[in-house]
Amino acid sequence: MARIRIYNFARLNMVGHIPDKRQLIHDSVRTDEVAIHGKFRYGFFDATEFQLDGEDFAFGRLVKYKKLLEGEIVDEEEHELIEGGLPQGVIAKSRFFIHYRSGVVAYRPIKSRLSEKQFREITAEIINAANQDFFVNTILESVDEEFEIKEALRRFQILSRISFNVHPTNPSNRDEYRELDERLKNLEASRIQQVIEGGENGLNLDSVLGDEAYKGVIMAADGYGQASISGELEGRHTTINTSDSPYTAPVIFHEEPISDLEQLMPYFQRIWERMVE
Repeated sequence: MARIRIYNFARLNMVGHIPDKRQLIHDSVRTDEVAIHGKFRYGFFDATEFQLDGEDFAFGRLVKYKKLLEGEIVDEEEHELIEGGLPQGVIAKSRFFIHYRSGVVAYRPIKSRLSEKQFREITAEIINAANQDFFVNTILESVDEEFEIKEALRRFQILSRISFNVHPTNPSNRDEYRELDERLKNLEASRIQQVIEGGENGLNLDSVLGDEAYKGVIMAADGYGQASISGELEGRHTTINTSDSPYTAPVIFHEEPISDLEQLMPYFQRIWERMVE
C-alpha cells in the first residue's frame, strides 16, 4: 500500500544585504549551524540541488535529534546507574525543497515531532545564524488556501474585525493587492499592521471587499504575513486566521526526493500563478 506524505508550503522572505539570493540560499542549506532548543538540536543535512521543468531547487532535510538518547547505562564495576544512551539520536527528518527564483518552500511536517510552525521558525533561525555577518533577517511564512479565506469572509453574517500584518512582496506581486504592495515599496516600509473594528452591526462586507483591508488579507494568504477575520458565523462568534487553512499537497512517498518534487510541481505552479495574477 502506498505511503502518503503531506507537504506544506511557505514563502522564504529575506531582508538584508543580499547581493545574490540564490547563492545565499545555496550556502544556507549547507551550513553547519545548529539550533538548540532544550534537549533537542536541529540542523540541515543531505543538501543538494534539483532541476525540473527548467526550474531550480535547493533540497535538504531539517533533522531534529538529541545529543544523547534518553536512558541509563549500568556501570557494573561501580554497581550504579549513570545517564547514557546512543549519541546523535534522530527524532525526525523533514524533507524540504526551496525554489530559488520565487523563494517558495515545500516542506514535510512530522506529526507530533516537528510541527509546521516549528519547521518554519527553526529553519529561519538556522538561516539567520548562517548569515549573521550579512545582517540577513529571514522569515518563513505559511502559504494558505486563498479560496477558503475568501469563502469564509463572505459567509460571515456579521463581520466585526479584520486585522493584517504584511510586508512588501519579493520578487513580484499580483493585481489583487498591487496597489498596497507598491505603496509599501514606495514608502520603503518593512511592514504594515492594521486593525479595523466594526460598530454594533459590524463592518460593511461589500465595502470591505473593495478596501485595502481585503487586499491585506489576500496578501497574507499568499505568504507575505498574517491576517485574521472575526465575527458571527452560523450563530457563533468565530475567528479565522490565514494560518488555519494551509496550502498542502499529498505525495506518494519514495526514497528518492526527486520523485516527491515531480509530484509537487503542479502545486508549486499554482502558487507561482497566484503571484502574477
